[in-house]
Amino acid sequence: MTKEIIPVMHCFDNNYALPAAAAFYSLLENSNNNYFYKLYVLNSDISLENQNKLQETIKNFDNASLEFININTKFDDLFLETFTKGHFTKDMFLKFIAPSVFMQYEKIIISDVDVIYLGDISKEFIDFNVNEDFYLAAVKTAIKKNSRIEEYYQKYDNYFSQEEKKKLLYGAGYLIFNLKKMREDNIEEKFIKTAKENAYRLMSPEQDVINLVCYPKIKNLPLSSMVCNYIQDLYKTEPEYNCDLFYTDKEIKEALLHPIQFHYAQHRKPWNDISVEGFDKWIQYIIKTPFFNDWIKLNSPKYDSKNLFSCNFKIKNKVISLKAERLKPKEIYPVEVSILCCCYNQKNFIKDTIESVLSQNVYFPIELIIADDCSTDGTQDIIREYALKYPKTIKPILRTKNVGIGINYYEALSKVRGKYLAILDGDDVWIDNDKLKKQYEFLESNKDYTICCSNFKRHFIKTPDKDDIFNIFEYSKKQLGKKKYAEFNDLLKCSFIASCTVMMRWSIKDNIPEWFKNNIVIDLPLNLIHASKGKIKLMPDILAQYNIHENGISRNHLTKEYKDKIKEILLKTDEYLNFKYTKKIKKFVRKHYD
Repeated sequence: MTKEIIPVMHCFDNNYALPAAAAFYSLLENSNNNYFYKLYVLNSDISLENQNKLQETIKNFDNASLEFININTKFDDLFLETFTKGHFTKDMFLKFIAPSVFMQYEKIIISDVDVIYLGDISKEFIDFNVNEDFYLAAVKTAIKKNSRIEEYYQKYDNYFSQEEKKKLLYGAGYLIFNLKKMREDNIEEKFIKTAKENAYRLMSPEQDVINLVCYPKIKNLPLSSMVCNYIQDLYKTEPEYNCDLFYTDKEIKEALLHPIQFHYAQHRKPWNDISVEGFDKWIQYIIKTPFFNDWIKLNSPKYDSKNLFSCNFKIKNKVISLKAERLKPKEIYPVEVSILCCCYNQKNFIKDTIESVLSQNVYFPIELIIADDCSTDGTQDIIREYALKYPKTIKPILRTKNVGIGINYYEALSKVRGKYLAILDGDDVWIDNDKLKKQYEFLESNKDYTICCSNFKRHFIKTPDKDDIFNIFEYSKKQLGKKKYAEFNDLLKCSFIASCTVMMRWSIKDNIPEWFKNNIVIDLPLNLIHASKGKIKLMPDILAQYNIHENGISRNHLTKEYKDKIKEILLKTDEYLNFKYTKKIKKFVRKHYD
């Protein structure tokens, strides 16, 4: 007897092939053998190697098949226009075209792959009646009162009316589409039209569109159908079960006890952060797939060998012991890299500066802190525009009164949340899209280094024919010789670090020198302080462009005022470092600044 088919559609890019393996394996391991599960992947770039490994992932399940459907570059333009990108990919919009792609079905399950399944999905699918007046079935989001989830939901007030906001409550990680009714009412066209018209304000892009178009014809699935991993973190005790805006304590408890789909719904994911809620559930499935060794290779540089994670799993009556390294709690940061951008009247440059940050190829969370010191030329208007479009990434400090370089810089530094700090002034740009990635991975793998810097291009705005490459190796060879790295003493003798190339292991979050407020030279003491804690890596790459123009800050090294200021900075730095380098610093000051 032929088994009834349950079609399940996914849409993701090549970067999500690894988590997809855990999703597929867990779905099929918990499946009902009375049904045949046809898995589909709509995509634009999944490599043949990853396609083969995903086929291998499901090969031992005789009640399943997997098919890849290439959609090329559809929705590229829409993704570029989208308000919030975060950890989303353009392939999410492929959910919109399910009605026309799957003409052979009247209904279909659509699922994300940053999930695992802990129960079977067949009952909900079979029970969903396509003749009822619903476009889809979905799970209303659980929102605990006074939590970070309610705080995020309140942000919708900035972009949507209260009537619209009431519609934006259903999660898109697990849906049952009524393809029959959607085709009858031309919903696919409405999806695309709504997405294009509202791209500028979408916060959870395809989810917001699906809610806006389909509400109120959305059938409620129980919360246990899709349990977001943050629920496990927010509802730890029974009294807390009564604190949700929409669900009773019994519904919360049932969802936590018997989840069908467990969804890693925020930017922290179990494949790149083992401290995330529900990692213990996810690891039990990825270990059974051909992607497990990829996961080990991907994560091994991130861990501290003194803090091990170990567990045992039983697979096909064989006990397998897994030992992996766990992140130290103190190394878990809201963002991995903070980028500091201080600016003043840089309207002609700031857009390119911001774009060079947004163009970085990163797989870790970053933030761009832009501190503008009351610009009068329209710089703040440009910053506001970008901050509105990228609120998760860009953190603006827009002053209404000029406070000066020192205070502006000091207060911006106090906002840094990252494990690492990169600096990019408002008139410079990064010209290598892997700048942050290269330096982040080096510092992650080399704990004895505290600073990375590189070669850079000097661009003369008015006379570009004078452009050249500043080679730090050539510039500093007199001091460094053939040394493989630099250190504090070298930096004291030879200021070879350009701020636009630097990344440092941020170590003074709670102890930023107050005297920074009174200085216009911040990069020198900042570099010296961090160089006192480890080695300096000189990278041969040309990572940044330093723009030289008439409105840039110039320093006349010959004036007595400038010399006195540098002398003061060096002596204060020595004091800050508990006089560890007093002999060297005072000798240097006597030679050059007395």
